[in-house]
Amino acid sequence: MSLLEKYRKIYGGEFMGLFDSIKKFGENIGKEIEKSVGQDAFKNIKDAVTNNANASNNQHSSQNTKEIPAEYSEFPKFREVVTDLSTKETNQYRRCTMNFENVTEQEVSEYVIKINSLGFVRGSKVRFDKGNTYIIVDNQYGDLNLVFHIKR
Repeated sequence: MSLLEKYRKIYGGEFMGLFDSIKKFGENIGKEIEKSVGQDAFKNIKDAVTNNANASNNQHSSQNTKEIPAEYSEFPKFREVVTDLSTKETNQYRRCTMNFENVTEQEVSEYVIKINSLGFVRGSKVRFDKGNTYIIVDNQYGDLNLVFHIKR
């Protein structure tokens, strides 16, 4: 039984009557505004508001998501979405650093199992080595600092 059906059962339709009244009131206000400013002007305003809201949401989400550069594709991803990512390149190494918030111990354990299965061997408490690469998995207080490092 859905939440709406539960409310209908408890309140005997009075609950729906309230929301129906609010919806009707909103529609009536829209009609009055439309009469005052004209149908075309009202439609243009509605379209502009909708388009700005959609553009703002798309811009906000695309600014927050970053892609791991292709040269680090040999490393397993921790999560699909990365929002805090930086890279550094010197003549000795290339490094991609990512920070993740609200990470559970289980997520970290599963990631460590994954990197072990791919041949990375624990070199220290936070470092896992494989050939000329290593991964740093530093988890503290629910925040994870993850580093992909390639030695030159």
